Amino acid sequence: MDKYTMTEETIIIQGHKLFRIKRLSDGKLGGFIEYYSNLSQKGNCWVGDNAKVYGKNTLILDNAQVYDEALICGFSRVFDNAQVFGNAIVENYGMVYGNALVYGEAQIYDASVNGNARVCDKATIENGSYITGDAMVYGDASVDKRCNIMDKAKIYEDAHLSDNVLISDHARIFGNAYIHGRVEVDGETKICDDAEIYNHAQILLKERTIGGNIKIHGDLYIHEQNLKDTVPLKLDSGEITPDNIDKFIKINKLSNRHSFEEALEEVNKEFSNTKSKKATKPQNGEKKEQEKER
Repeated sequence: MDKYTMTEETIIIQGHKLFRIKRLSDGKLGGFIEYYSNLSQKGNCWVGDNAKVYGKNTLILDNAQVYDEALICGFSRVFDNAQVFGNAIVENYGMVYGNALVYGEAQIYDASVNGNARVCDKATIENGSYITGDAMVYGDASVDKRCNIMDKAKIYEDAHLSDNVLISDHARIFGNAYIHGRVEVDGETKICDDAEIYNHAQILLKERTIGGNIKIHGDLYIHEQNLKDTVPLKLDSGEITPDNIDKFIKINKLSNRHSFEEALEEVNKEFSNTKSKKATKPQNGEKKEQEKER
């Protein structure tokens, strides 16, 4: 048995003619759809208020709810118990399902939001990215190019993630942080301010913050085990690469006994002396010549 019909009230959006729907059981008016196939006659799914759904292969199914001024189009699907509302947009093969909520002015383009995930405010998720678990993306944050945000991770403020980034556990990415290029961040790591992490770096920390103008990149792994003797890590300036990670960790370990500036000076001296010894150390050929002279 059908649960709704299309009325004669119409609107035109980008060349598509949409019809307002009416529920047959109580005569309540709903939002606008282009085809009967847009909204399943089965289940409790509904398009309400002034929400709009169009495109032949755009589907609202199961118990999904689309309302307020939300827009769903371009082969997108909203199903299970998901809700899309406010001025949110889901288009170009966007998928919202499970118990996910997408609202505010959030935009989902060719991306998936599922589980108990929340995407809201002016956040943008696009190009094959995947938000799942209890993850949240909000503020003006953007997630692009096949990134995965999962577990209880949060991305917010003006943070930008791009190109196969994986954020999990209780990690927090915020401020103007920029993370890109196959980076993995988990644990309870916090990345903020203008920090930039890129090019295969892996970071797993507990209650430590990476911020300021620091840059971390290259095939390196920063984890709690190799920092266990340090005070809260002062990762807020400079550049960390595979070539200087050991030096940076030593500076922070010395910060237990000295100020950060004193620790930096001491480690710089140590590394400078080490380089000098290597430079002045006789090579095998030189040793033999010296022995002959004796």
